[in-house]
Amino acid sequence: MINPSLSAPHKGSVIASQIELLQKYLASGRSRELYSAIKGVCTERTLRNWLSNPQNAEKAPLVKNGALDRIIATLHEKDSISYYDNYRFSLGEMRAGEDTQYGLTRYVGTYQFYSNIPAALLGLNQIRIKIVEPFIPVFSFRMLSDNVYRKCDGFIFDSGGKIFFTGLAEYVNTSIVIAPVVNPTKDNIRGIITIQNKMTQQCFVSSCLLIHSNAYRPSETENYKKKLGSIYEML
Repeated sequence: MINPSLSAPHKGSVIASQIELLQKYLASGRSRELYSAIKGVCTERTLRNWLSNPQNAEKAPLVKNGALDRIIATLHEKDSISYYDNYRFSLGEMRAGEDTQYGLTRYVGTYQFYSNIPAALLGLNQIRIKIVEPFIPVFSFRMLSDNVYRKCDGFIFDSGGKIFFTGLAEYVNTSIVIAPVVNPTKDNIRGIITIQNKMTQQCFVSSCLLIHSNAYRPSETENYKKKLGSIYEML
């Protein structure tokens, strides 16, 4: 979430990126959310002028006084509420209460990631797990797509017997299932990943291994690979 600093000077590159973000809201059909967020900040006509001419927006007194900061902060607050609602809806579909997910806090951290998928085709090396407010377990990683590293994130769910990662994004769709361990910061975590690179339309299924940064030893790379299961398929 953006932390607005209304008194700080704005550089053109910052304003340009903010304008680009607001343009994406319109392009994705979220104009109602955008126009709701500008109430008390500027008029719809003013916003349209800024979006159509970013260079003029940089000179606008309202922008210099933090108008874009306030609009984007409001949008991110609304997105956070929607994000939580989506997570709670998924728990409802599982017939699971939020309290059944608290054990996932043990898995917070950064993990080295191994799979049978060739690095040149995926480039996925690390996965980060964190808890975002009010309580949403999420994961994120970067993968290679069209020679560019792109970010993917999603929700994590504890089903009682297995832990599921599920993420849908513009460039990649991901599903990971791992077996729970006693101590995630020390124990190797085994699982299976299914991932689709939407840019190339390649889909991979593979055994995978997650090693917490506290336990990871680069010199043990070959041993880690030997502990991988044999599953590998590309569609």
